[in-house]
Amino acid sequence: MTGKTYPVGSVVKMNDWMGIVAGITTDETENRLVKSYILVPYPIGFTGTEYLRLVPAEDTELISEGYRSPAAEPYLTYMDLIDEASEKADAQTIKKYMEESYRTVFGGNH
Repeated sequence: MTGKTYPVGSVVKMNDWMGIVAGITTDETENRLVKSYILVPYPIGFTGTEYLRLVPAEDTELISEGYRSPAAEPYLTYMDLIDEASEKADAQTIKKYMEESYRTVFGGNH
């Protein structure tokens, strides 16, 4: 996949378009988990939902990294681990083990 996850606020380039990372998520494509960034246009930022773009992280090039903080690091590490797992297993297997781990830690069915 893409390796290191960029924090919110990072500026990335995709083809001839630049955006600011407003969020990070995963999508399932062809039974593979793909990390994607939710982008708003750079330099104007959020001006309405019609301008949001969901872009696979692997299709972006880092221009300027956003702010890293102790609060963000656990989530960025989590996204990096999902990246690693997706190179070794299909999406269904990863989801199964994530659900089992969640139940082990928190109990019940969530």
